Amino acid sequence: MKPFNHRETAVERHLYDKVRGLGGWSIKLFPFAMVGLPDRMVLLPGALVYFIELKRAQGGRQRAAQQRWRERLRELGFFCEFVSGKDEVDRFIQTVIQCHPELEET
Repeated sequence: MKPFNHRETAVERHLYDKVRGLGGWSIKLFPFAMVGLPDRMVLLPGALVYFIELKRAQGGRQRAAQQRWRERLRELGFFCEFVSGKDEVDRFIQTVIQCHPELEET
């Protein structure tokens, strides 16, 4: 089990708040039998699904199993990305809004 990390928890909360502002859900995944599965599944209006692996801004590293999951999900046509820190969360949200202008932040 990985140690509790306040900084990563703050990034998770920031993502949650931003996604809720778009009318969506940020669901924390608990992949006990699937090592490397992304931390979060983001569901947005319009049947948009994103898989996000969150990392703290300083020192968060991608493991090989996480990279394999990223490749597998992308091969299936899903968006799967590593996001480090609140700034990258904001960039992710802005990219989603640019691609789907019908979504508006509240």
